[in-house]
Amino acid sequence: AWRIFNGGQLDSSDDSGATWQRVGTIPKPGHSVGEVIRSGPLRAWAFTGEPIGQSAKFLPVVLFSDDGGRSWRPLKLGADFATVEAHLGVSAEGVLWLLKASQPGAGSQPKWLYRSDDGGVNWRLIADSPMGTKSEFNTLPLGGYATEITVSPGGNLFLAGGRSTLYISTDGGVKWRAAIPAALANPGDGGVSPPVFVDALHGWEMTQPGIFRTDDGGLTWELATLPK
Repeated sequence: AWRIFNGGQLDSSDDSGATWQRVGTIPKPGHSVGEVIRSGPLRAWAFTGEPIGQSAKFLPVVLFSDDGGRSWRPLKLGADFATVEAHLGVSAEGVLWLLKASQPGAGSQPKWLYRSDDGGVNWRLIADSPMGTKSEFNTLPLGGYATEITVSPGGNLFLAGGRSTLYISTDGGVKWRAAIPAALANPGDGGVSPPVFVDALHGWEMTQPGIFRTDDGGLTWELATLPK
């Protein structure tokens, strides 16, 4: 297990959290350390960024470690990745996804999804939200605010967000559909949490009405009956 402090300090535990050892510090060039994702005990990626002037935008920087977090190498992204919000996801094989999102408002937020098959060195756009002539794919939902992109042990991708429902992609992020109808998962227009999986088939999803569960890798979900 890992734990990361606000200053970027990284601790590691190999006894289920009973004891912790300081591993090192995740560098943060001008922006706080965001998500930290791992594809195994040694390989990890951390997300940070460099501010752009006085604007709300920043240039994402993906930090890579292949020694268990002891040292980190920055993988800077080009100017096209400038954004106000971004999230990372990784598969067990080390395939990376970067979800870039624009300023949210009125229940909508433009989104772009990039994929890297070489550990974050090169990226290609594979999905975006419908925004007229600026869109290339029109496969990501425009509605809802992005909060995280999750990759299940079975390889399915999930997009959870505020004022939205849970979306799933079974083809590596190219096409997306609602995994749970919004009327069931988000009747109060609040949002849903990122799903939690324990293996390729079994997972849970926290929503306003309660906890949904899946036994088929997230293809279908049903509301769990909780004790009173």
